[in-house]
Amino acid sequence: MLPVEEISEEKRLFDVGFDSLRFMELVVLIEEHFGIQWPDEALEISGSTQVGDIVQALEGCL
Repeated sequence: MLPVEEISEEKRLFDVGFDSLRFMELVVLIEEHFGIQWPDEALEISGSTQVGDIVQALEGCL
């Protein structure tokens, strides 16, 4: 994983050390923390998924 200082919205999740399992762990933590349920379409991850995509999905749920 990259240090927090090196993570930007343009970074791809895989570039910052995420795989599909880590992504799902992150989703569970976010859902519990914010008391939300992410829609299924926001749960898709690919090699081109960026940190900013996750931020936008989260903003859409709040």
